[in-house]
Amino acid sequence: MSSRRPRRLSEYLRAARFRKLFIIMTALVFAAAAWLALKRQPDLYEASTLVTIESKSGQAIDASRRLATFQQQLISRARLEAIIEKPGLVDETIAKGASQDDLVVEMQARARASECGDNCLRISYRASDPATAAKMADALAHEIVANNTKQGSPPSSAETEALRQRAIELSARLRMLEEKSPGLLALKDAAPVVAAAPRSAVPSAEAVRAQQLTIESLKDRQYLIQQQLADLEQRVASVRQLVEQQKNGSSLRDNPTYAALIARRTELQGQRDTLINRQELTEKHPRVAAIIDQIAAINRQIEELRQQDANQASQSPEGRELRSLESERNRLKLELEINNRELARRSTVASVPSATPASAPTHAAAATPAARSYFDLKRSYEDVLARLDSAETKLSAGASATSEMLRVVEPATAPQRPVWPHRWLLVLGAFGAGLALGATFAVMAELRRFATVQDARDVDFYTRLPLLAAIPKTFTNDERKKQARRATIRLAVGAALAVVATVALTAIFVATNIFSLISRG
Repeated sequence: MSSRRPRRLSEYLRAARFRKLFIIMTALVFAAAAWLALKRQPDLYEASTLVTIESKSGQAIDASRRLATFQQQLISRARLEAIIEKPGLVDETIAKGASQDDLVVEMQARARASECGDNCLRISYRASDPATAAKMADALAHEIVANNTKQGSPPSSAETEALRQRAIELSARLRMLEEKSPGLLALKDAAPVVAAAPRSAVPSAEAVRAQQLTIESLKDRQYLIQQQLADLEQRVASVRQLVEQQKNGSSLRDNPTYAALIARRTELQGQRDTLINRQELTEKHPRVAAIIDQIAAINRQIEELRQQDANQASQSPEGRELRSLESERNRLKLELEINNRELARRSTVASVPSATPASAPTHAAAATPAARSYFDLKRSYEDVLARLDSAETKLSAGASATSEMLRVVEPATAPQRPVWPHRWLLVLGAFGAGLALGATFAVMAELRRFATVQDARDVDFYTRLPLLAAIPKTFTNDERKKQARRATIRLAVGAALAVVATVALTAIFVATNIFSLISRG
C-alpha cells in the first residue's frame, strides 16, 4: 500500500536512527580517507615580503585595478620561466619529473599579491621548503619592483621651464650683440680659434653602456615573446582543428529527438506542398498556415538542439584548452606591443643628437675679444638648447611610464609553521560530509517503510478508525540466535566494506587532488 500521509521531521529522524550504525560508518570512512590522503600531501610554507607604493603624480588610483595589474605581472609566464632557469629557486618537490608548463601552472597557483594597506603590497609564495618560499617571494618582489620602476628619474617640469627661460635669455643677448656689432653676422656660424673647448652634452660612458644593455635586454625579450607566440600559434591551430572536427562530427545524428524532428518537418513540408500544389490552397489558408506554424516551431527546436550541441562542443576539454590558449596568445601579443613601444622609446632617447662643438673658424677676426665673447655666449646657448632638448625627450618618454615608485621594505623570512594543509579542519569537514551523506542514504533506504502501516497514525489515517491494540512480535530462542548471527555477519561484512571503501576513497582524493582545489578556491 502506498502511503501518502504527510510525514513529520521527527519521523525522518527516527528513520535515520534505525540506520545510525550505517551513518556513523560512512562518516568514519570519509574522515579516515581524508586523513590518509592528507598524510600524502606535503606541508606548504608561505613566505611574504612587503613592497611600498609611492605615488609620483599624487592622483587617486583604483586599488582593485592596481592589485589586478600587479597580480597579472606576478604570474606572467615569461617572468616565471625566467625564474625557473635560475638555480636554487624552484621547489624541488614540484620540479622532479615535471615539464616547464606544469611548473609554470603550479607556480602561478602558489604566487599571490595582496594589499596590506593603502600604499603597501604583500607578495607571498608557498613552497614545501621554508627557505625556497622565502627566496621565491624575494625574487618575485624584486621582479615586480624592477618591472614598475623606470631606471633614472626624468627631469621635473620646473627644471625644463628653467632651461627654457635660460635659452630665451641667451637668445636675446645674442641678438643684442649682433645688432650692436654687424660684423659678427659674418661669424655667426663660425667658432673661435683660441676658444676653450666647449662643454659637451654627450652622456657618460656608464650611461651609454647602461642604455645599450637595456636596449639589448628589450631586444632579447622581444625575440623570446615572438618565439613563444609562434609556438602558441601552432598549438592553437592544432587544438582548433580538433575542435572543428568535434563540431563536424556532431552527435545530433545519434539524437533520437533530432531525428524525429527532422522526420516530422519533412512530413509537414510534404503536406504543405500537397495542399498548395494539388489542392491549390494559398499560404493564408487556415490549414496551410497551421502547418507553416508547426514547421516554424520545429525549426526553432532544431536550432535549439544545434545550439546545445555547439555549446557542448565548446565546453569540451579541447574547447576549454582552445580558449585558454587564445587568452594566453592575446596576453603575449599585448606584452610584445608594450615591449616594442618601450624599445622604440629607448632607441629614440639613445639617438637624440648631442651638442657638438662648433667648427673651427676661418675668419681672422674670430680671435678678437668681441668675437670670443660672442662665441662663448653662442656656445652657452647651444649647450642650453641641447640640455633642453634632452630634458624634453626624457620628460616625454617618462610621461607614459608608471606614476608609482615601488620599493621592497621588508624582505621575506623563512616561515616556521606550515600554512597548509589544515589537516584537522579538513578531516572534520570530511566527517561532516560523511554524516550528511550517510543520513541521506539512510533516509532513502527507510522510505519504503513509509509505504506500510507502522503506527497508530497510519491506522487512523487510512482506516479512519482508532487503534485498539497492537500485538508485539515475539521470537523464539533459535530465532534470537539466528538474528544475532546475522547481525554479527552483517557487522563483519560492513567492516570489510568500510575498509575497502576507505582505500578506494583515499585513492579518489589523491587522484583528484580535491583538498588542493578547496584551498585554492
